[in-house]
Amino acid sequence: MIQDYIWKIFPPYEVKVTREYIKEYFKRYEAQVGLGSGNTIKHVRNLALERIKNHRAVVNSVRIENIHPENIALIQIVNSIDSHLGSGACHIYRNTLSDDGRCLMRLLNSANKILVEKKYMSQAEVNKFDAELKQQISRAG
Repeated sequence: MIQDYIWKIFPPYEVKVTREYIKEYFKRYEAQVGLGSGNTIKHVRNLALERIKNHRAVVNSVRIENIHPENIALIQIVNSIDSHLGSGACHIYRNTLSDDGRCLMRLLNSANKILVEKKYMSQAEVNKFDAELKQQISRAG
């Protein structure tokens, strides 16, 4: 209980590193590709940062499950983009993404590619994930 209070004021090292990976990934991607509307990208980045506020889960993932903070950051980015695109917030019409939606899809594909390269996910898992997301996109909007 006291530890939770202290961690709110002084986040653990694992959370700080994961937060920095999230921020760095968005900056790097923005420099490489250029992002669409800043508001949508900021919203998704803030969603990813919000997801790591469960300090215990992040610390356990790093210390006990030996998951690298960069992988945690990428998974949180992927999950944030997935929930945002699946909600229909970035659609022009049903099954048609807006410019922001297409930008988020490129960001998602880039994160998935890194996860496969680092052997954290298999290509089959990514393909299954993409198929589920495309199905959500076709229903939303």
